Amino acid sequence: LIDLFNKYQMKCTFNINAGLYNFSFVHNQTNNIVNCRHMDIKEMDNIYRGHEIAMHTYTHPHIASCSKEEIYKEVHDDIEKLKQDFHLDNIVSGAYPFGEYNEDVVDVLKQLGIKVCRTTNNTYRYDVDGDLLIYNPTIYYRDPLLKQQLEQFLNLKTNKKQVFCIWGHSYEFEVYNEWDYFESILKMIANKDDIDYLTNGEAFVNDDSGVVK
Repeated sequence: LIDLFNKYQMKCTFNINAGLYNFSFVHNQTNNIVNCRHMDIKEMDNIYRGHEIAMHTYTHPHIASCSKEEIYKEVHDDIEKLKQDFHLDNIVSGAYPFGEYNEDVVDVLKQLGIKVCRTTNNTYRYDVDGDLLIYNPTIYYRDPLLKQQLEQFLNLKTNKKQVFCIWGHSYEFEVYNEWDYFESILKMIANKDDIDYLTNGEAFVNDDSGVVK
């Protein structure tokens, strides 16, 4: 996936659970069984260069069901471990595990310096308003409206800054055999003079401290 992003000079924000390095699971989709494994930190040392490392909690719990103490530990431990492992000064963005959150979760994110955190609620819109700690993206990459939405975005006539934010999980491209499809999406987006290709931290916070140098 990173090879594809680099090929088309795209940037991505990778939300990583630092407590699940090497974690394995089996994904069975319509009898297509795929063994998925989170990478070890030694494998990740170089491949994320130029891309953003972001918070996703330490062990990916249903965090809205956790106590505030548990929420704090999940977020804090993930941030600190990722900073240590990827030699980062700061982490400013994240994504909610399972897309779940509540007031306690948002409050902890504020305490720990997270400035923008993505949900899984598609808006099919390109303007950015509201609380960035509950940032709703444009569209999920497997949404059947993706190409239509992208064409609409590319044809916008406006002086206002707009954001097209696509989200998904890296293992899904293998599970659904969609590598060629996603490359066709990147081809549509690439090499546009009027588009900036940014990580979430760069786009929303003007901060690249989470980008692996």
